Amino acid sequence: MDDCHQFFAIAKAGQYYRLLAGVRHMCLWGMATLRQCLHVLHIFSHCENRLALQQELRFAEDYFRNSDPPSVSSAPTWYSYFGPCPFPFITTCLMMGAALNPETLHAGVVNEEPYRFPFHVPGSRHGITIIDITDLDNVKYCFVHSAATMPIPVPVPGRPCSRFQPLTGWQYAMNYYRQDDMNLQSAINLPNALEEKSLVDIEALVGELSIPPFPLATSSSSPLTHMTLVSDTWPYTTWSDYRPILPAASPPIPRQVPKSLLEISLVKVVDVILSSNDLSDFKAVKDTLEVLPNIRLLLREYLLRRAKDVGRTKPSLLLLAFAYEGENTLDWAPFINLKLSHITVILENGSFSSAETINLSGLLTSTCIERLSPLLSHLPALKTLCVLEKPDRVDDTLSVHSIVQLTSLNPGLRLNKILNSGLFSMPFRGISWIPDTSQEPTVIPGFPSVQLLVYHRSEDIRERVAPYEHFSLGDALLNPGRLVNIILRYCQILIADRYQMGGGTGYQLAVCIATASSTPGSPETGEIGVLPAQTYLYGKGSNYSLTARGCYSDMRDLRPGQWTILMVRHLPGMGYGDPGTSFDRGFMYAFLRCRSVIPARRPQRELIEIDEADLDVFSFEGFLQETCPHTSPVDLERFLQPLREIAGRNPFFHPRPHINDVLQCMSAREASSMLVKFMENIPNVDREKQQTLDERI
Repeated sequence: MDDCHQFFAIAKAGQYYRLLAGVRHMCLWGMATLRQCLHVLHIFSHCENRLALQQELRFAEDYFRNSDPPSVSSAPTWYSYFGPCPFPFITTCLMMGAALNPETLHAGVVNEEPYRFPFHVPGSRHGITIIDITDLDNVKYCFVHSAATMPIPVPVPGRPCSRFQPLTGWQYAMNYYRQDDMNLQSAINLPNALEEKSLVDIEALVGELSIPPFPLATSSSSPLTHMTLVSDTWPYTTWSDYRPILPAASPPIPRQVPKSLLEISLVKVVDVILSSNDLSDFKAVKDTLEVLPNIRLLLREYLLRRAKDVGRTKPSLLLLAFAYEGENTLDWAPFINLKLSHITVILENGSFSSAETINLSGLLTSTCIERLSPLLSHLPALKTLCVLEKPDRVDDTLSVHSIVQLTSLNPGLRLNKILNSGLFSMPFRGISWIPDTSQEPTVIPGFPSVQLLVYHRSEDIRERVAPYEHFSLGDALLNPGRLVNIILRYCQILIADRYQMGGGTGYQLAVCIATASSTPGSPETGEIGVLPAQTYLYGKGSNYSLTARGCYSDMRDLRPGQWTILMVRHLPGMGYGDPGTSFDRGFMYAFLRCRSVIPARRPQRELIEIDEADLDVFSFEGFLQETCPHTSPVDLERFLQPLREIAGRNPFFHPRPHINDVLQCMSAREASSMLVKFMENIPNVDREKQQTLDERI
């Protein structure tokens, strides 16, 4: 607890800056804090996360618009781990950025802080990182130490105390290291990278922030968080008041750029259309608008300024359809008066064949989401559906089940990504929307992967890993390309981290799933996805308690149309017994699809047999060809080569004599044999779960 470090995401919502999310890393300090801060900044600036982040910032603006300012008298005292997470996508981004080490791909243990939790609490000895996400084009950061959490500083003559004031990366690091310290010099790229994160002029920031000079911060251009917004967010804390080095500069006077004749005319046209109920008014101007250059871009800008007026008349709906024709992203969430009937009119009167993303967040109830299914046929290229919900919702399950129903009823819909608040919030509460085993959900088009089964084969007399691990994947809604990236990265983690202890690999896998790219063959870690609720719950529990080790999500029945991934890892020994068994011998794997239902649970003492003819076994390439037949071939060498390099650096890795690579696809006979072993092990997992429950009670 003494080595904890907190991360907070804040943004200006309404008239004040507000705390939107907070997490606590259980062991983080020094240069490692700078590394994780850079990763958090990367995630919040990632283009694939922008739509969902921007939408939750809109929700925050609406939610806090008429709220009272943060309390000045004392810190808030209401915390809750129950109920929906108010801003689950922002929280997931913050948590994954703080947890995943982008260099080693290992995940540290990070917990969600209760909503509105204060920062300077006992036990968080190494301070906090504040991330300002008000402007996603310029995400800002700072580090802060409080008097209660300040580490013992390295004695340097003349160095000022740095408590309760925003710090740059260099200033934070200098509280731990001398300038010539090897720990600092070996990772000097980290503070230097933070210095290059913003175009904000350091002199202006120093004048505004009132930060005393530090030897290594004189040329900084780091994106520091402003003192005023920090005090707005936590007004109950007395922040240090230093004299500014430079006088505050006068703000520049904005220049009024004269509008062109086209813009002036367009404003009048928009005003007329938005207030008219006569369709002839729209028809009269449509032909003229179509021949004007860049008219749709200008039209979208003016419609966004008058977003509240769109939807009150039918001509306004037709104008909106015209403005967004040919766009790849249909972000209609700002038009808050749109209803399902309005969306029907827009989709039926526009050409949206190239639209790959649609954002309808906050516009539809759970019932309306289900009725949206036939309308999506107007979007043949649709890949991403965004239906986030407001922070004051009281339930997550209704919208999630509506989304599942929507996608299940439309087999022609091949989505790659679904952004829904419930999907991101429920893992934090330990809830999965998928039934345990008896009531399997129907196959969701585009997300057919159900479970991952991992067997750690070891001849070591001292078992260090539970040999059979099974992980539920269905509640993370993984598209095939993302799943392939996850499996390959998971192999990297296992090879690099040879001494996996008895807690299992569930937590590492969960973080791997939430940070994997949806582009097949991409090793990038900035795109954020849904955490697998059951895998995350059991994996995180085994990190905290010895009694929770060996507990996993239930093994699923194998059903036609659903995919099970099977992996066998030959785990290296600790040097006991035969020296020939002390090597990591790589992985065998198989993507399995059954031809008839194969139940996982059998009556006691029943002989378990699986006919290999009932299984279709595929390699990585075969799996992608089966699930993504219309995509171009994926170059998996971008993943396989780093995997080989990691294996090459591991002195205990030694491929089998007849295998020339790290990975080998199983045969149908080998796969059926391993499935039988997993089914035979189910009573052991049930016993571990029951023992854990008994000890907790």
